[in-house]
This record gives sequence, structure tokens and C-alpha cells, in this order.
Amino acid sequence: MTNNKPNVLAVIAHPNPQSFNYGLLEETKAACEQAGAKLTVKDLYAESFNPVMSPSDFQAAFGGPIADDVAKEQAAVCAADVLVIHYPVFWFDRPAILKGWFDRVFTMGFAYTYKEDGSGTEGLMKGKKSRVIQTTATSLEFYERFGAASYPHMGIKAGTLAFCGFDSDVLTHYTAMTADEENRERMKAETRRFVLDSVVDVHHSSSRVLRS
Repeated sequence: MTNNKPNVLAVIAHPNPQSFNYGLLEETKAACEQAGAKLTVKDLYAESFNPVMSPSDFQAAFGGPIADDVAKEQAAVCAADVLVIHYPVFWFDRPAILKGWFDRVFTMGFAYTYKEDGSGTEGLMKGKKSRVIQTTATSLEFYERFGAASYPHMGIKAGTLAFCGFDSDVLTHYTAMTADEENRERMKAETRRFVLDSVVDVHHSSSRVLRS
């Protein structure tokens, strides 16, 4: 981070640019502007990101040479102090394009590594924050009926982001598809606070380091 100005990378994965998710992305943009952060937006659908792991990508995931498009994505992640991810929940998880982004980009040696003593893995994204804003078409009670209340957020939070060393947190907006205007405005306000608090915290932490 340079000039004490946080760098934020926002990744959005939604096939409809008129969706509520894009409205929530606008709140992330507003939060970054309010915090004086530098924001880069990556729209996976608009950029036609290829989520399909090829045989060479599979080799790269375990330390082989990486593709040019993956190198570009990794550079964007490296430059970010805060990674903000927007998406709708599909089948209790991330959209395939976003899952493929993680599959191809978060390779061993970049996002995590194996400890030399053989005791497990170590995340290489330590010192970075990740914040997930996800929407569902159904209620929390719907997930509870399937015994899957933790499914929408635990896979990405624990299984991916925390595994890679991020300080991670997830904000889930349930029943976003059918929410009335009042509730959608509430969700927008919650999103802005969620992102703003994270970015401001990074800014203050950096200021303390620079002054010490």
C-alpha cells in the first residue's frame, strides 16, 4: 500500500448487470470513495473470464508456470489490501465463474503453501482483508430446513479465504430477490457500512504503522 491509501479490489460475479448485486456494488464504490480508497472493479462476466481449469492450469495450481490471464488476476489480488466479492448464491455456493476464478487464480505458492515441517498448509494472504457480500433468493430458514445454514458462507469464508490467510467475513442478504424497496435500502446501507468499516480499519492500521 502506498501513500497510506488503501487499495480495494472488488470482484463481482453476476450475469445480469441490472441486478440488485450491481446495486450493492455501487455501495462498495461509495464506501471506498468515502474512505479515500483506490478501487479496482473486476466484473467476471463482463470480462468473459474463463473459469475452466485446463490441464496446464492444473499443473500451475501446484507450482507450474501460470497462464498470462491468471498472472494478471494474481497481480490484482497482490495489489489489494481489501478484496470485496459480490455474488448471488447458486446451489448453496458461489456461481461457477467465481469458483473457477478461485480455482485458477489461487494457486499453491501464490495463495497458500505447504509448511516445510509437513504439519499442514499456510496461507500467503496474511495481512489482507476479504469481505464477501452475497445475496440469496430464499430465507435463512430455508437453508436450516436442509441442514445447510452454514453452506452459503462457510465454503468461501473458511474453505477458501481464511485458508489462504485472509481476515475474512461474510455479509449474507437473505431473500434479496423478493425484498421490498425498504428492505433493499436497508441491505444497501448494511453493505456500505460493512465495506466502509473494513476499509477504514485498514487505513487506520496503516497510519499507525507509518507513525510508529
